[in-house]
Amino acid sequence: MAAPFDTHQFVRRLREAGLTESQAEVMTDALKDALQISEVATRPDLRAMEERLEAKSDIRIAEVNTRIADVRREIAELGAKTAQSHAELLRWLVGLGIALASLLVAIYLRLPHG
Repeated sequence: MAAPFDTHQFVRRLREAGLTESQAEVMTDALKDALQISEVATRPDLRAMEERLEAKSDIRIAEVNTRIADVRREIAELGAKTAQSHAELLRWLVGLGIALASLLVAIYLRLPHG
């Protein structure tokens, strides 16, 4: 959508500024042609672009929020696995400690006393 351009008013203003009718019309035609081939953004164009950008940013924000929720869930899962690994390691260490203590007691009892 091109910006509105009142050619009659433009010619009148050029005439009032001292240009001849012919000069004013040539300048008006040249400006009109330049405006038609240029891509001038109008207020509706800018509003439409703003709406598209807002929609994209809303989508990106939703994607980021989803990814944050995924990362939080993964962190929680890793925390649970870490706690489980710690508990399992502690069970092994306690069992190993008991086995080592039992072995030491057995060795001590087989040693000659006296």
